[in-house]
Amino acid sequence: MEQKNKSILTPHQKKILDFICEERYFTDRYYLAGGTALAEFYLKHRISEDLDFFTEEQKVDTVAITRFFEKNKNKLKIRTFETRKVLGLFSLFFNFEDGEKLKVDFNYYPFPLIEKGTKYKNLKIESIYDIAVDKVHTVVLNPRARDFIDIYFIIKEKGYSFKDLIDKAKFNWHISTVELGARFLEAAELKDYPRMIKK
Repeated sequence: MEQKNKSILTPHQKKILDFICEERYFTDRYYLAGGTALAEFYLKHRISEDLDFFTEEQKVDTVAITRFFEKNKNKLKIRTFETRKVLGLFSLFFNFEDGEKLKVDFNYYPFPLIEKGTKYKNLKIESIYDIAVDKVHTVVLNPRARDFIDIYFIIKEKGYSFKDLIDKAKFNWHISTVELGARFLEAAELKDYPRMIKK
């Protein structure tokens, strides 16, 4: 099988994603976003160790989400899990029966998608263009090595310009090319590198 057709997901990521795809509560409200969406459905360039789901709905219903995972705990082979709520971000930290761990985030993200992405079963996947725009803003706010790596591979694959990505800002504040350049100079100092598939 060609590399481009191989999944980068762990068995636990895949199983949770498949369960979510079968639940209309999630597919009507959420889409898969961020690094895992990018790596699994577009670039196959690195390992991504969590799952990020975004919604434009203002309320992330922590009770409904918790009940869903409590109900399916045995089927998903979850030994225990903890939850954490910070503003519009609801995180679940799973401990599986085989000792593996996984973090799953459900995040209120009040910015409409710019482009239509792909779909996996019944679940929308954030477009590579939207991911690129989000990543540019992330490196200004909270630089992480994986975000610089993702931007590099997106631009290499799609040929987007930084100016275009900045101009498509979903936020009501300005990012200058000087500010962005300064962040890229800091990239060499970051050590939190992901496990890579491509080089």
